Amino acid sequence: MENSLQSTVIVVASFALGLITIIIFFLSTIPLDEPEPPAGCRLLGLPPKKSNLADPKDNSKSTPDMLSNKSAKDTVIAKVKALVIYPIKSCMPTELQHGDVVQTGLRYDRYFSFAHLHTPIPKITKDGVVHQAANWTFLTQREIPRLALLKVGIWIPDPAASRYSTDGEWVQSNGCVQVQFKFVPDFSFTDMQSYFEAWKRGFMETLRIPFDPTPERIQAKRYSTEPIKIWKENPNAFNMKNEVPEETWAKLRYTLGISNDFTIFRIDNNNLRKVFRCAPKAEDIGYQPSAGLCDAYPLHLMNLATVRDLISRLPPTHRKNFTPLRFRANIYITNTAAYSEDDWKLIRIGSTIYHVSCRTMRCKLPNVDPKTGIADRNEPYSTLNGYRRIDTGAPNYPALGMQLVPAAVGGEVRVGDEVEVLEVGEHHYIPALSEALPNPNAK
Repeated sequence: MENSLQSTVIVVASFALGLITIIIFFLSTIPLDEPEPPAGCRLLGLPPKKSNLADPKDNSKSTPDMLSNKSAKDTVIAKVKALVIYPIKSCMPTELQHGDVVQTGLRYDRYFSFAHLHTPIPKITKDGVVHQAANWTFLTQREIPRLALLKVGIWIPDPAASRYSTDGEWVQSNGCVQVQFKFVPDFSFTDMQSYFEAWKRGFMETLRIPFDPTPERIQAKRYSTEPIKIWKENPNAFNMKNEVPEETWAKLRYTLGISNDFTIFRIDNNNLRKVFRCAPKAEDIGYQPSAGLCDAYPLHLMNLATVRDLISRLPPTHRKNFTPLRFRANIYITNTAAYSEDDWKLIRIGSTIYHVSCRTMRCKLPNVDPKTGIADRNEPYSTLNGYRRIDTGAPNYPALGMQLVPAAVGGEVRVGDEVEVLEVGEHHYIPALSEALPNPNAK
C-alpha cells in the first residue's frame, strides 16, 4: 500500500513537472511585446549599454600623477570624458555625445520631478496648534532610493523617424519623456489574462508625457500650475498628473513604496528658478542664472581623478563596481589632477565659458547604488566626511564636485572638448536664506 502511494506521488509529481516544463517552453517561444516607439521620434543619447565612462582607456586612473595636488594650471590638458543628463530628477540618466547649453544647464536636464503630497506636522505654539496645509514636495533618492531604477528616455522629433508628421502628437510637443518600470502583479488564477499580458511585456510598464506641451494640450489635459517644494523654495510648475492613467500611477506608487498621492511636475519655461548666492549677477553676465528642478545650480562638474582617489580610500568591500554616476554630475572630466578643480573660478569648455560658482556639498544620496536602487548605510558618505569637509562656508558637510553657471545662454559641449582654466581662486559656499541643506545624518 505504502509503495503504491509513493509510486502514485512520483507519477503525479513527474507529470506536474513535465507540464510546467511544457508551459515554460511555450511561453518562452512567445515574443515579448515592446512598446512601439513614439511616432515621428528617435531616442536621444548613446546606444544602450554604451558609455564613455566605461572606456578602458580612461587615463584619470592610469598614472600616480593624476592623484597629486598639482596646481590648477596643469601641464596636461583636461578634457570632457562624458556628458550626462537626468530628464527626471533622481531617475536613470541619459548619456550624450554632445549637448546644447541652455539657460538652465544642459537641454533636457532635470526638467521634470516626481512629487508626493506631503502634510507637515502641526506646529505647537503657546497659542495652540497651527495646522499646515499639505504641499507637493519633490522626491529624490534620498527618500526613495528605488527611483534609481526608473528607466527614462527622451524621444525627440526626427523627420527620418517612422510615422513622422508635423501634426503628430509628440512632434508638436518637441518629443516626449518615456518612463519604464518593472511591475509584477499579484498572481491570481482568477486573473490569468492580466498576468499573461503583463508577462508578455516583461512585466514592464510604460508611461509617456510630452516634453514641451503646447498651450492647447495644457488646456485639454487640464494641467494645474502649483508650487512644488524644493528644499524651502516653492516654484510654480506644471502638475502633469492628468497625462497618466490612475491605474499606472497606482502601479508606480506600489513599485516605489509610496502611499501618498503622487504626480510628476515640469518646469514652466516662463517661470524658471532664479539662482543667486555664489552665482554671477545679471549685471555681470547679461542675464540672471536660472535653474529647472535641480537642487541648486544649472550644471555640475566632476573630475574622474577625484572620484578615483575617493575610491582608493573606501573600504575594500565598497570599491568594486563603484560608479562615478553615483554623484549625478553633468560633465565628467579627465586628464587633470585629483582635486585640482577645487580652486577653479572660470573655465572654458570648447567655445563656452563657465563660472565655477562653488563646490558641491554632499549628503547621503551617493550612498545609493544606481544599479540596485539600494542605499548603503555608510559609504561613500562616511569616507567623504572624514577628509572633505574643506569649505568654510559649510564646515559640517563634505564637498566633491563643482557647480557651474554658463557665462552666456547658448553654446554646445561635446565629449572630447578641452577644458581650459582661465581663473583660479578661493571658494566659500553661501547657503541661501531660504535653503535648508539636507541633513548629513539623514537616512
